[in-house]
Amino acid sequence: MGQIYTHYKAGGTYEIISLAVKEDTLEPLVIYQAIDHGNTVWARTYANWSEEVEYEGKTVKRFVQK
Repeated sequence: MGQIYTHYKAGGTYEIISLAVKEDTLEPLVIYQAIDHGNTVWARTYANWSEEVEYEGKTVKRFVQK
């Protein structure tokens, strides 16, 4: 925990604060907190967190570790 990432589009900075398991599907979740705009805590499936997306004609990672 404690790794810092930036979001490909929003450019926000986030810290991973925990990992969890979604109770109904048993999918792994990434629990993360905004660092530079409020302190909102978010959750995404690991699959969504780690996937690559199309952005401005390029394939990029959704979150990139700093």
